[in-house]
Amino acid sequence: MQDLSTYKVILNKVVRRKGFILGKSIALARVDVALMDDGSMRVIFDRRSDYFREGVPLRVSSILRGESEMPRAIKWMRAKEADYITAELPEVSAR
Repeated sequence: MQDLSTYKVILNKVVRRKGFILGKSIALARVDVALMDDGSMRVIFDRRSDYFREGVPLRVSSILRGESEMPRAIKWMRAKEADYITAELPEVSAR
């Protein structure tokens, strides 16, 4: 997975994640709010291969600035992607 702002590969591991299936989106298949092992909160995007040109990374992420608590970040994502969400996946912990 690459960081959208730096295009560097992210090596941190996901500790907790909450996923949303974006069945109504033409560009994204899924988005996850993830707490990483370094304490950062990230949004992980799974892009649709038929929408993006060949060679573009299909799994990318960005730091979720201003949100350091999982429940608030999930609520923010739910509101942001409300028009596209078709399913909400259970929260998963890696520990």
